[in-house]
Order: sequence, then structure tokens, then C-alpha cells
Amino acid sequence: MKRNFAILLFLGFAVLLMQPNASGARSVDEQVKKLTESYTQIEAQLDRSVHYLRKTEANGATTIEQAWFNGAGDLIKVAVERTDSSGRELTEYSGDFFHREMFMLTRKESHFPHAGTQVDESRD
Repeated sequence: MKRNFAILLFLGFAVLLMQPNASGARSVDEQVKKLTESYTQIEAQLDRSVHYLRKTEANGATTIEQAWFNGAGDLIKVAVERTDSSGRELTEYSGDFFHREMFMLTRKESHFPHAGTQVDESRD
């Protein structure tokens, strides 16, 4: 059930991201600048936002699902982190979930048997 919640949440965001861009007239630089400003504003308000957290442990893995809502009750950030003996995976979504101004971070840390760690990260 808990895994299904995370999958459903992820699929919902994927659908939002696949919708056509209504701001096609803006340059890529303008879009990146606006998204960076939005991300900075969201991060600044997280400490005073309503924060929900759910932690589950199963089969040697720990999953932490988090959601932040602003004072108006709008969803502003979602994070899903999964940690097990092989490493850690983190996916974060920040932004205006209803107007497609979104930032997505994916980070995967893989542990190697002889004290090494590989980090793969992307920001979209």
C-alpha cells in the first residue's frame, strides 16, 4: 500500500510534466532564470511551511516520503528518499504543481564494496 502511494504520486507528477508548455514564447534562459528564482523562494519558505513526513522500513530499506504545503495550502515540494545497503536514492519535486513551473532533482548514491561511492545527479 505504501509503495503504491509513492508510485501513484510519481505518476501524477509525470503526467503534469508531460503537458505541453504554454510559455513557448519565452527563451530558455528566461525560463531557467524564472525557475531558479521560484526554487529559491520555495526553499526559503520550507521552514515555515506545513510539513508531512512518513517513514517506512521494509526488507532492509528505509523510505522517507515528505510533502510541504505553503500557508495557502498549496503543495510546494515533495521528496521521496529510499536508503538500503546498496546506497541512497532521492527524488525531489519543487515548484508550482498546477502551472508547470517545476524543478526536479534526482540523486542516486551507489556504494561499492571497497569503500567507494558513485553519485549520479540530475536537475531538470
